[in-house]
Amino acid sequence: MKIEKKELIIRSACPEDAPMLTAWWNDAKVMAHAPYPECFGLSEEAVLEGLKTQQAGKETCLIAFEGKPIGECSYALKPGHASMGINICVRKYQNKGLGTRMLKDFLRFLFTDKELRSIQAVDRIQIEVNPKNKRACHVFEKLGFLCVKTEKNARKDLLGKTQALATYSLSWERYANFAK
Repeated sequence: MKIEKKELIIRSACPEDAPMLTAWWNDAKVMAHAPYPECFGLSEEAVLEGLKTQQAGKETCLIAFEGKPIGECSYALKPGHASMGINICVRKYQNKGLGTRMLKDFLRFLFTDKELRSIQAVDRIQIEVNPKNKRACHVFEKLGFLCVKTEKNARKDLLGKTQALATYSLSWERYANFAK
């Protein structure tokens, strides 16, 4: 998978990305708002193995800006919808609108990519986020996502503190109206 828009690139992560992804996923500051801390703390070998077995329908992707890796995103086709996640990991690239730009292109890919549609049509995209991550919640809402559920005390973060979890959903119809 590869999306190129000017200086912003989203591509499938490859084995060479394992050290960087491992470092990001094991950094409590980078992953402070991650809704699934149990997925982190992986060894480089485990990350490498996961990247070697990726396939269309479930991928970890790298986000690059001006040729420099700045974050990661992922998606998985599930019965009835696609789930996704996004993280701008390099602090100096946060709050610059890059996440919004990237997310618009990523949503278009998830809803319209022919290879994905041959596996399963995506009629809805779902994302789970820590509701304290106001920046992310604002971006999702700006792009048409609706908060459909919030759970208090849903997860423990990387530091062992109990966190809430908000589920946002975006239908194809709503996306089409916002993408105009």
